[in-house]
Amino acid sequence: MTPLPGADEDKVAKVEELWRRCGSMVERMEPGHHDRVLAIVSHLPHLIAFTICGTASNLEDETQREVLQFAASGFRDFTRIAASDPTMWRDIFLNNREALLEMLARFMEDAQAMSARCVGVTRPISSSASRKGGRSAAA
Repeated sequence: MTPLPGADEDKVAKVEELWRRCGSMVERMEPGHHDRVLAIVSHLPHLIAFTICGTASNLEDETQREVLQFAASGFRDFTRIAASDPTMWRDIFLNNREALLEMLARFMEDAQAMSARCVGVTRPISSSASRKGGRSAAA
């Protein structure tokens, strides 16, 4: 929950209890912190899923068939996520634009670094570098 300063503590506690009785785990955090957390764990993954599925959809017909033929659970997860209501996600993206753009910039920076490492690699990337998200001096 993101109660604003000056919120009635009794009312906030009642809303928290309502969500707990519905089976939710309730945390309190500052609204800006909430936006950044949700941007990285929810909003950015949805944006990436929409983008990957859109890219796959734009491939030539023959490649599209192979994409579906060889898709494993990870790609199926992307398609499931990307099947979410686009209007709802547009609204979420627009309402959390600042935090989403911050996390997208961080992700793009990391992706560009990984791309640069892949271009410069003349040997396979070690499994330890892969597990560290490519942040290994050996890569």
